[in-house]
Amino acid sequence: KIAKETNSNAVRLVTEVLVCVVVGLMFWLAKTLLVTVFISSFYKSKYFDKIRESLFNQYEIEALSEPPKIQKMEEEGKGIEGSGKMRKSPQDKTSTLFCLASRKGHKKSWDISIDELHQMNPKNVSAWNMKRLMNVIQHGQLSTLDKQIKDSKSTENEAKNAAKRIFENVAKRGSGHIDLEDIKRFMGEYEAQKTMSLFEKGSESKGISKSAIKNWVVKAFEERRALSRTLNDIEIVVETLHWVANVIVIIIIVVISRLILGRITDKLLVMAVVQVLLLALNFGGPLFFIFITHPYDVGDHCQIDGNQMVVEEIGIFNTIFLGHDNETIIIPNSALASKTIHNFYVSPDMGDEIEFCVPIATPEEKIKSMEEEILSSIKNNQERCHRETNLVRKEIEGLDKLRFKVSFKHKMNYQNIEERENRRSHVLREITNILRELEIIKSP
Repeated sequence: KIAKETNSNAVRLVTEVLVCVVVGLMFWLAKTLLVTVFISSFYKSKYFDKIRESLFNQYEIEALSEPPKIQKMEEEGKGIEGSGKMRKSPQDKTSTLFCLASRKGHKKSWDISIDELHQMNPKNVSAWNMKRLMNVIQHGQLSTLDKQIKDSKSTENEAKNAAKRIFENVAKRGSGHIDLEDIKRFMGEYEAQKTMSLFEKGSESKGISKSAIKNWVVKAFEERRALSRTLNDIEIVVETLHWVANVIVIIIIVVISRLILGRITDKLLVMAVVQVLLLALNFGGPLFFIFITHPYDVGDHCQIDGNQMVVEEIGIFNTIFLGHDNETIIIPNSALASKTIHNFYVSPDMGDEIEFCVPIATPEEKIKSMEEEILSSIKNNQERCHRETNLVRKEIEGLDKLRFKVSFKHKMNYQNIEERENRRSHVLREITNILRELEIIKSP
């Protein structure tokens, strides 16, 4: 009506512009929601369990580094007598008020209580809480270390020193192991049971040794550092995803706006389609590889084309690996997408095989004794190997040798290749000693 009375197209033009703004805002809102939900789901499915385990390890390390609950109670009692004020019991402080401190003056809302951590799972954790957990991993530090978690060499050395302090703090005087009752002096029943389950399987029967404590602490620090670096790399990729989504949505908004204003041309439409296709071709494959395929994280030990490497850095177009001699290897993600990637970190406990030969003239009694002793030796090594072990006579070689194959399964995967080689060497030494004791082979 106003347009007719004023004989002007201004009202229609303003209305069309307002419609364009509303449509643009709707598309932008839809893009933001879809990307946010996708990224949140990705973090929950891929990293929640790792983050929770890392934070629980941090809680255990710091709890075992402090005085036991009885000593705390005595100190708390002295404090109550001196101040006349009521305080929470040490057990309450340990189980419900323990917070994962953040550094550099970050907000206190990043702190997570251990009880809150127990209640979280991938189904009920909110995007806000997931962000809080990630912030603690990326920006937090362990009070048991004097240096930042990102300093690899010094951190490993300090982790060993922290393990030594933990053992001296927890173990009974003169004892060479730590048992469940020792750990209960520092934390509740549930946390103590879970702590025991984290150590090398089979150590529960005779207690946790100093070397097991050291391996656990060093592994916890290494995994925490690798997880922090992974989250930092993925954040860069997430920013790229946001940028690509923003450009695509802007192109769509421009096309729809020109369509509403009646100023769309075939040239503009073709150019918009070409731009979207170029973005999809350039970024679609790498983003799919990282977010959907997601074959590895920083620190994972992988085997690609027969070469064993450790993931050092994840980029949008390339991944940087370190070879066994610390050689830097850069491989395009487009090439990795078509390769078979063996990831040792995500593998379950892995099996191993050792083959050896004995003279075919060896008496059958000695061969049977050898088989029994080898199987018994591996089965009794409960800290390192599963009891499922098999020893078979494989074939006759060269008419004068009988080839055997012993198959066993480590209580670990091959993420730590050095530890795997050490355990394999231990089994080889045991087999060699048995063959010498039975005089199947001669001693040098």
